[in-house]
Amino acid sequence: MFTIAGRMIGHSFLNQGPSVPGLSPAIIHVLFGGSEENSPISVADCPDTDIRDVINEIQSEVEFKNAESIEELCLSWDLPVPNITNRTLICRRILQHAVIGKTREQVNQMRLGLQETGLWPLLMQRKDVYPCLFPREAETYISPQIILDCIIWPVSVTVLFDNYQDVDDFVESDSEDICRVSNYLKRFIGNAAHAELKSLLKFWIGREKPTTEMRVEIVIAAFPSASTCFERLRLPQHYQDYDTIVLQPVSEPTLPTYFRMPFGGGNKCGRCQKTVYFAEEVLCDGQSFHKSCFLCMVCRKCLDSTTVAVHEDEVYCKACYGKKYGPKGYGYGQGAGTLSMDKGESLGITHEEPGPHRPTTNTNASKFAQKFGGADKCSRCGKSVYAAEKVIGAGSSWHKNGCFRCATCGKGLESTTLADKDGEIYCKGCYAKNFGPKGFGYGAGAGALAHTQ
Repeated sequence: MFTIAGRMIGHSFLNQGPSVPGLSPAIIHVLFGGSEENSPISVADCPDTDIRDVINEIQSEVEFKNAESIEELCLSWDLPVPNITNRTLICRRILQHAVIGKTREQVNQMRLGLQETGLWPLLMQRKDVYPCLFPREAETYISPQIILDCIIWPVSVTVLFDNYQDVDDFVESDSEDICRVSNYLKRFIGNAAHAELKSLLKFWIGREKPTTEMRVEIVIAAFPSASTCFERLRLPQHYQDYDTIVLQPVSEPTLPTYFRMPFGGGNKCGRCQKTVYFAEEVLCDGQSFHKSCFLCMVCRKCLDSTTVAVHEDEVYCKACYGKKYGPKGYGYGQGAGTLSMDKGESLGITHEEPGPHRPTTNTNASKFAQKFGGADKCSRCGKSVYAAEKVIGAGSSWHKNGCFRCATCGKGLESTTLADKDGEIYCKGCYAKNFGPKGFGYGAGAGALAHTQ
């Protein structure tokens, strides 16, 4: 796919088409053969907000708040654990992997596509062409006169096919409408701030750098619209007053609230309320979310279409949704919808309690494990369990040495001697003593009949 993108970029440049702004300087440096170690990389180049938070925390002078999560991220990427002496180096290595390492294959494909267009020899010998091919929008200066010089003004009212009626081709009032609305646009461009001009260009042609032929059409419509592929801005002919259009809200429902409102932007994220563009959009229950914002409101677990549960405007994983909004009362376990297990205390039956279970101290242990492929947690000590030392028992992961032992007597276990109860593991002897049948005819809970002489 990125090979095709490289061909499109090369052919667009050769045929005086639009360029591709917004590409990271570090990616451009590597794309044209630069060294990864010397790439001009910054935190702003990293698209993942979670990794940005990790980098900012490592760079800070205070003690790590999420030390275990940071350690897990570094180990999953084969990086050393950060400390006081190597913080700067670790931040640089994390940035290189997040920005360049994870996109290396895509950059190679884009380079191959550019080479197939025949543009590559020019790019290798003329580095001054790079800004023309990949301009930086922040360095683009836009003035009202630059935009006005690129506009092709209308000479007649454009009748769209949906609004076509059998009327005369041109009436005298159309000429007045064209002059009036065109003057409104000229006045708006002349008085607009730099940010407003960029928003206008994004709405008009889809980018912040003007092209040589940007057309204006006066149409019979209720709202301003644009055809970005054909670089056309369509303005309704019914506007009668500039101040009413630009400065004041319009009360009629058939008219837009503000003349400036449609220029630029997309839907707002339901979590952070920032603009969501198509490439990073996730839709859920009629709302738009950034992919990095589509998390459970409680445990911050990444969600998808199979694990999401919605309550009003809030999204949860199914487990947290069940605990918070699931059925509660007699016969239900803390709102999770699971029936409670009656042990018979009301009948005077007592049970020996198993040894205490030591849970993990990390309240958000799975955040980076889900995202970056980290290890599971040991059910005994709560620390990470890697493949070489992992044993599966009772549906959980355990360290083979030290943790995979009976909770009562501490005896080492294996698959033939294991018995589990409520997520804890026991040897078969301790399991029978604690949970086996008791009463007349049974021997100390061992499950064997007593023989008396």
